Amino acid sequence: MEGFRFVGRDGVELAFYETGTGRPLILLHGFMGSSTQMRDGWARMFVEQGRRVVLPDFRGHGDSAKPHDPAAYPPDVLADDGLALVEHLGLSDGDYDLGGYSLGARIVLRMLVRGAKPGRAIVAGQGLTKVSGPQGEANRRLLTALLLRAVAWGGLVAGVFFLHSGEVLLVLLAPSFFLFCVFQIWGMKIVREVTASPAAAALFGAILLAGFCLVVFPTT
Repeated sequence: MEGFRFVGRDGVELAFYETGTGRPLILLHGFMGSSTQMRDGWARMFVEQGRRVVLPDFRGHGDSAKPHDPAAYPPDVLADDGLALVEHLGLSDGDYDLGGYSLGARIVLRMLVRGAKPGRAIVAGQGLTKVSGPQGEANRRLLTALLLRAVAWGGLVAGVFFLHSGEVLLVLLAPSFFLFCVFQIWGMKIVREVTASPAAAALFGAILLAGFCLVVFPTT
C-alpha cells in the first residue's frame, strides 16, 4: 500500500494511502482512529472485488498533520479536507464512491451536503438517530443519567465519611436505599431509551448497584 500527501484547503498537509486498481472508493475512518483501521479488513475485501481504495488520515489523526492551534479545526474542516482530497485525485462527479465509519460516516454526510457527488455513499457505524436531526437532547439525557449515578454514590460516600458511625448509617439505610433505587431505575430508563440497548441499561444499573454494595456493606 502506497502512502501519499496532499494539502488541505487551508494549507495543512494531510496523508492518504492507496491500494488496488479499478473504480475509486474513498473510505473514511472513525474518531481517534486512522486509515490503519481499514487497511487489512475492508480495504483488502474491496481490492479483491476490483476496486481502487483510497484511505485518508483525518487531520489530527494517523500520519496527517496535527496542528496545535485551535484555529486549524474550524467547523466542517474534515469535510473540507475530504473535498480537497477528491479534487486532488481529479475525480469527477459519479466517477467514485465514498464510504465512512463512525465519525467518517458523518463526514460522508457533510461532504454530500457540501456538494460531493459520488456514485454511491456508505454511512456505517452510526444509526439513523445519530445522523438525522439534532442530538443535543440525547446527550443531555445521558448526562442526566450519569449525574444521577454520581449523586447516588456521592450521598453514600458522604454518609460514610461524615457520620463515622455504622449504627447511624444503618438507620439511614432504608431511605438511602429507596433513593438509590429511584435513581437507578430512572438512570437505567434513560440509558435504555437513548441507546435502545437493554444490555447497556443493565450494565449501567449493575455498576451503580456494585458501588452501593461496596460502600454500604463494608461499613455496616
